Amino acid sequence: MGIPPSGITPAASFELAGFAAQLPAPAILADEIDPETGDFASLTRSRAIADGMVLYLTKVERGSGAGVLNRGHRLREVRHVDEQAPELIESHVREALSPAVESGTIRFESIGYEVDDRDGTQTNGEVRFKDLLAPRKDADRRLTFSP
Repeated sequence: MGIPPSGITPAASFELAGFAAQLPAPAILADEIDPETGDFASLTRSRAIADGMVLYLTKVERGSGAGVLNRGHRLREVRHVDEQAPELIESHVREALSPAVESGTIRFESIGYEVDDRDGTQTNGEVRFKDLLAPRKDADRRLTFSP
C-alpha cells in the first residue's frame, strides 16, 4: 500500500481544522519611500503611481548611471543662486518631471521658485500637480512637492 499524497489524510495534512483562505498579496503600486531619507517607509503599504514617479524623477540625477541617461534632474548644474536661478531651477524641474507629464500621469498646477529672503544662497520652491491616475473619489486631490 502506497503513502497518499500530502493533504489527503488527516495524518498528512498540515492543517486539520480545514483550509483557510489565504489573504491576497498587497497591491504595491509604487514603493513607499521616505522622501527625506530615501529609505523604505513601509514594505506593505504603497504610494500612488504619480507620487512614486515624482519622487523617483526628482531624486535621481540625470546621467548618473547607464539606466538613467535621459531620466532625472540636472539640479546639480545650478552652482550659484542669482536672479536667474529660480527660472533655471523651474526649467530643470519641468524637464525632470516631463516623463510623468507626457505619460498622462500628472498635470502641473503651478511651479514656483524664489530666492530665500533671509538667506540669499538658498531658493524656496513648490511644485503643485494633479494625479491624473487617481481613482474618481480622489480625483480632486491636490499634491504639493517641495524638494
